[in-house]
Parts: sequence; C-alpha cells; structure tokens
Amino acid sequence: ANLGNTWSKPTIGKVRYFTGANTVDKWVTFFGGGVSSTADVGNYIYAVDIANGSLLGSGPNATKKQVDSSNTSNNVPSALRPVDLSGDNYIDAVYFGDASGRMHRWDVSNLRNNNSGTLTLFFDPGATHYYINNSGDRDVEIGIHTRRPIYYRPSIALDRNFRPVVVFGTGNIDELAAVPPDTTTTDYVYAIRQE
Repeated sequence: ANLGNTWSKPTIGKVRYFTGANTVDKWVTFFGGGVSSTADVGNYIYAVDIANGSLLGSGPNATKKQVDSSNTSNNVPSALRPVDLSGDNYIDAVYFGDASGRMHRWDVSNLRNNNSGTLTLFFDPGATHYYINNSGDRDVEIGIHTRRPIYYRPSIALDRNFRPVVVFGTGNIDELAAVPPDTTTTDYVYAIRQE
C-alpha cells in the first residue's frame, strides 16, 4: 500500500534473525519505496525474506520503515546499500539516500520479532558540517548546503581505522534531460565518516 514507482534496485544480503535465544540465517532483499506524488507512498524502506516473500517480523515491528513521518512525500528512489561492518558475513547496517537529500542508516544487526532495527538520520546537508583534517580531527566548519535529491545508492569505503566512509552524490535526475540544461543549480559529492 505504501510502495510507489519502484526505481530502487533490490539488493540482497544475509542477516542474523533472532528468535528467542536462537538465531536463524535469513537471506533478504532490501529496497526503497520508490517515487510517488501521493502522500505516504514511496517514503518507506523494506527488508523482505527471499524464502517466502514476506517482511521479517509482524505489525509495527515488521521490517518496513517509514523514512520521515513528518514529510510523507519524502520518497526513497535510490537503491539501498547493505554493509557487513564487522566482517562476519552478516549485514549490520543499510545506508540510503532520500529525495530530500539526506542520508540514513538502518541498523539491522539485531533483528527479531519485536525489533525491526533502528533507523537514524546519518547526514543532513541542511545542518552544519565540519571538515575533517588529515589527523582525523574535526576542524573548520564548512557550513550548510542546499538539500538536493539522492537518486543513486551510496558507496562505502573504510578509513585507516576501519570506520565506514559513506560516499554519495546529489542531483535531480529529471534535470539531466532538460533543454537547455540547468546551469544554476549546485549539486554535491560527499564523503561522510561514521563516528
């Protein structure tokens, strides 16, 4: 009911799913809600069990997360990036961007019937940012950027201390075909380190 025009290419990964004291390996596909001009459609992300086609968990604890309850038209057109951060061959987190230009992190390391993981805002270009100097310390404030939509999934790299660095770009895909092209809008490429 909340799935829009699904531009989000599904990605597959294995998660550890807790059932009481036991764990079960689940292969899931992660995807965004897509694009829609209808309120409360396209503004969700999903993790679907490949074995049976259902969400993990049930009811409000199912692996379907509303990205922004205060902005029900904020869509998730991009593919999601599941990542194994601990090196144990299980997905720990899923990173993705939204049509409002913000990057999110979905912690899926502790999925169970009554816990569908924690969704947090990872980066908001509309907030104050800081430059990280060569020593890895916070340095100069570089200000606030205009929020621009994110249409493609982020890439993940590790810094020298094995902390994830999320790399992504912004821009409106519809503006690429504009004639004449829009030369007044500034888009950005970010590399944001997970603290």
